[in-house]
Amino acid sequence: MSFKIRTTDSFLQRQKGHFKVEQYKRFTSIIDEKLSITSVKQCAVHCQTNGCCAASYNNVTNTCYMEIVNCFYHTYWTEKWDLIVPNFKKVLIEDKKSWKDAKNHCITIGGNLAEVKSTAEHEYILNLISGINSTYVWIGGYHHIDSGKWIWNTSSTEISVPDKEWPWGEGRPDNYKGNQHCLVYCKFLLPLRFLWDDRECESTNNFICDM
Repeated sequence: MSFKIRTTDSFLQRQKGHFKVEQYKRFTSIIDEKLSITSVKQCAVHCQTNGCCAASYNNVTNTCYMEIVNCFYHTYWTEKWDLIVPNFKKVLIEDKKSWKDAKNHCITIGGNLAEVKSTAEHEYILNLISGINSTYVWIGGYHHIDSGKWIWNTSSTEISVPDKEWPWGEGRPDNYKGNQHCLVYCKFLLPLRFLWDDRECESTNNFICDM
């Protein structure tokens, strides 16, 4: 089954903290298309809207090259170029899998099911999943049944429940019917926004990987 990958920076001109620009540096190889762009900021915006792990911008030819698939790029120094790199390496996989299969898929592409440990990371993910045609998106938290705690899968650190600093939906987690033990972003209707929810681990959803 084919799948699509998207990344985002939440528009460089509004949230510069989501990207860093390294002057005089570029990829050793270019994977994807080149675009005629008038500024490094526009190159970063195209990185969001077209999906990329990072982008190379040539200041002489005003050309933007985007790295789409290979997040483990290599760079070298050259005066004509700027390298645009997201501070958060998170990718949205638009292919529906169970939580366990999503976790394993992230591992096979060199990452892990995403963790969210700061407001900036939460905002980054909201921009990443805005506009997708999906109600649920897996991230890497799960309910440890024996201890009753919510845990991040990769770091094994505890997730506070509930906590005003973390975006749980109202009344969540509620373990509806006693079998909701995996963490998703859920598109709630009132208000219309993505918040955390607990969901059956065998349900199939899009997911986000940390790379």
